[in-house]
Parts: sequence; C-alpha cells; structure tokens
Amino acid sequence: MNHPQRWFIWLIWVELRPRLGFKRKSSASTDQKRRVFGIGLGKTGTTSLCMAFAHLGYKTVHLPSSVEAVQNYDAAADNSVAAAFRKLDWRYPQSKFVLTLRPVTEWLASWE
Repeated sequence: MNHPQRWFIWLIWVELRPRLGFKRKSSASTDQKRRVFGIGLGKTGTTSLCMAFAHLGYKTVHLPSSVEAVQNYDAAADNSVAAAFRKLDWRYPQSKFVLTLRPVTEWLASWE
C-alpha cells in the first residue's frame, strides 16, 4: 500500500528542512544518546512498536505525559510524541522517527 503522507513527511524533514532554514542545536549542547520515536497516532501500532523498541534494548515509554518525560528514555511513542515531533527533533538531533499509519476507516472503527 502506498502512503503519500509518509513520503511527504520524509520530503519535508529530510530534503526541505535545510533549504527552509531550519537549524538544529549544535551537538555539543544536546544529549548524545541515540533516540528513536514512534510518531504515529494511537491505534496505529504504537503499543507493538514500543514492545519492539524494548525488545531491541531501548528503555521505552509508551504515551509519555510530556516532552520532558522523554528525557529519561531512549524510545517513546503515541499521541504526545506525534504532537511534539518537531520539538523532539530539535532537542535530539541524532534521533530517528518511525511513522506508523493505518487506513482511516479501520483507524476510526478501532476507536469505537
């Protein structure tokens, strides 16, 4: 299945970010630990993704209460992470982001 949103986010943050003037903090002023964040909304596989992160050895939190709560973990996922992904990208420049998607009709039905 082709997900145009995935390519759009990749295009903006990998290709266009430098051209648009977004600059990251220097690595000397940020945490050097590699972090990984799941930026999908709830019910798109974020629980399974957190389980996978933990299985891979990351200290993981599912649905952190705030961006500040993430600082004690290597990996995090769910709505609060998705809403703050720009701030997390700025704060942790070496971090990686995993976007989980689900067809809209299935996603809506999962909330009922």
